[in-house]
Amino acid sequence: MTSLTSPNNFQALLPTSDSPQRLTETSHGSIAEEQAYRARSLQTTGLLYCEQGRYDTAVSCLESALSLWTVLGNLQAEQRLFKCLGHCYWQLGRFQTAQCCYQEAEILAQALSRSDRLGKLRQRLSQIFSGILL
Repeated sequence: MTSLTSPNNFQALLPTSDSPQRLTETSHGSIAEEQAYRARSLQTTGLLYCEQGRYDTAVSCLESALSLWTVLGNLQAEQRLFKCLGHCYWQLGRFQTAQCCYQEAEILAQALSRSDRLGKLRQRLSQIFSGILL
């Protein structure tokens, strides 16, 4: 996991030059850096709630983080968050919402050429389909 204390980690989380830059610079630093820090904090908090089995609270944090990463244009973070949200919704018994999240994660994994993640996502989707059909 990426260290939250290292200032160099912001660069890896910010949009690349080929993704749209939707935020502007300020005299106190980059709004994008501030939003990336906030998104990472919400994401970490959401993951902690998920580990504790507090899925409703986790979903709230993870959805907020997803909104920020979407504005920042960080597809890799979006992909991970859709996967995490899918897990939370699955644990809450909200199979259709979980399915949508996993499908979004699958689409992003394909767009990012992350074939290593596709197998796990497809396995989870098949588990969800069997949960819906039962």
